[in-house]
Amino acid sequence: MKIRDDHDSSKKRGQYQNFQKKISLIHEKFPNTHLDASMWFVDDSLEKNKNFYLDEMVNDKFENVALHLYYGGEFFANLKNGLVAWEELLHILKEYRLKHVNDDVEIPDFGKSKHIYNALLKLPTKYWNKLISDKREFILLREELFSSGDNLQKVLRKRSQ
Repeated sequence: MKIRDDHDSSKKRGQYQNFQKKISLIHEKFPNTHLDASMWFVDDSLEKNKNFYLDEMVNDKFENVALHLYYGGEFFANLKNGLVAWEELLHILKEYRLKHVNDDVEIPDFGKSKHIYNALLKLPTKYWNKLISDKREFILLREELFSSGDNLQKVLRKRSQ
């Protein structure tokens, strides 16, 4: 799920490669299971790269995987009572926006945030060991969340003392 399909040419390739990685990980874990893999852009007013994504999906040769591309409420159209749920979700989001128009939401940079650094220090050992493991899904998670800064390395040194 992404908010908008407004990526430039290099970013759209990265978006699709990320989608492929996720499919590959799930496919590895459940090799004999049919998968329905969907890219969903919430904002249906921007379909800048729709043709690119559709072309990539046609050319992908994942075995036993159906690929889908959705914009806005299209995703919900496939669900039981989905369009009703979509309209309800839009209504809730509009009300929330009106109530919280002046609120600032700050999502920390996991690689640089002092708050994240402290949270990693306090992370229970069993979760820390998973986070730093050599399992592919955790390697990808670290690459995604900690691509900037050096929080992970600093915490690794601190926890090793």
